[in-house]
Amino acid sequence: MIAITALVLAGCSSGGHGGSKSPADGHDPNLTAAATDSLFNGLTDDLARRDSRAFLARFTGSAKGSATRWWQNMSALGFAKGVFYPDSAVSARVPLNSAGNGTVKVWAGTHDTMDVVDPDSHDVYVPLSSYQLTVHQDRESTPVVITGWKSLMNAPWDLAKLYVTKRPHVKIAAYPDEKHLADSLAGDAEKAAEYDMRLFKDNDSYDLQQSGFVMFVSDNATRRGSWFRTGPQPKGWIADPAGYAKPLPGEPGTLVSGVTTNAVGGSRVVFHSQSSSHENTAVLVHEFVHSIFARNTIWAYGDDQPAPAWTAEGIARFVESFYRVNSDPNVPTLTFDLREMRTNPLRSRFAGQPPTDGQLYGGSPASGSFWYDVAASVYGYLAVKHSVFDAFYAARIGYTNDSTPFTGVVKSDKGGTITYYSPAEIQRDWANWFRQSY
Repeated sequence: MIAITALVLAGCSSGGHGGSKSPADGHDPNLTAAATDSLFNGLTDDLARRDSRAFLARFTGSAKGSATRWWQNMSALGFAKGVFYPDSAVSARVPLNSAGNGTVKVWAGTHDTMDVVDPDSHDVYVPLSSYQLTVHQDRESTPVVITGWKSLMNAPWDLAKLYVTKRPHVKIAAYPDEKHLADSLAGDAEKAAEYDMRLFKDNDSYDLQQSGFVMFVSDNATRRGSWFRTGPQPKGWIADPAGYAKPLPGEPGTLVSGVTTNAVGGSRVVFHSQSSSHENTAVLVHEFVHSIFARNTIWAYGDDQPAPAWTAEGIARFVESFYRVNSDPNVPTLTFDLREMRTNPLRSRFAGQPPTDGQLYGGSPASGSFWYDVAASVYGYLAVKHSVFDAFYAARIGYTNDSTPFTGVVKSDKGGTITYYSPAEIQRDWANWFRQSY
């Protein structure tokens, strides 16, 4: 992706033909394309300055209301930086019709104050959603303005005004008619966030580069089911009925100062109330683990061979099982409990392999739950026989799709030379441990 700042279009003519005289009123018929690089650079700068007046001055007509709602919702959640840019360098030059109107697909989003920050560069991650905008320009001497706004992903911040309640490590957003739900879930969500953050800080602080989690809640299945269901979908992503973490595209290379280039910009959790406060927290512990690993899912939007679902579900179920056994992450020995597999008839189908996507999602809820536990047992084995760090590191490797999650377990670290177990050794030993345990 070419940086917007480098989009120097030939002659900067916006499609005008030299020597032609523009009409006194209306669109110049010789103006056949609008150069929008300045427009989108300006919008990104407005976000960095959090200058709502300058930002909204670039919109008119029906787009004004949509842009105002977007800004208000992002402000209610809280943001530090933002990005607003066309889908490709080519589309920065937008063809105009005889009325001076053209359409362009753009990506836009903000870095929430709880989102990931790169530990080395301190650049921020920005989760993005896509839009189709209508732009208008009358002549070269007049600015390009945005007159139409269409959400292409049905993100909740585009559909209604948000009510937002905040705790130290979580933000919960809902539509105003469900603000009671957001308030009622705040304590459970904060408890889940504190648990995950403490667990990762104590065992693998590298993976925890965010200060909290952002979630959207509704007990209306139709409303909840519409969120994020249009537009590009991450490969290998399947929404759990109890709740899900949705990875969103990241900034792919416009070279915005202070914003990191990454395939995934972060995630947003979608959730509805469960059967009890304890169940709310347990499910959110699971979903927040997905959020922690989201920045590693480099396959999500660009790889035709995504990481297997058992990688993501296994590590999340593993941490969830920690919580269900003991909700104190500071206990000396972390214990997980997958003993129900001992009486599950499906255990006879275990063949020393991690579960397939079909086994995880293609059967009954009881069947799926069993295979979730099988996936979790991979990380349980690594934690018991090696360390919790090794379990988290194996998950990170699996998420990136660089190798299998059986890779990267240290066998020896002597004299400055590190040797690793082969993936085949780890998989074999896990399978043997599973059979002996269950």
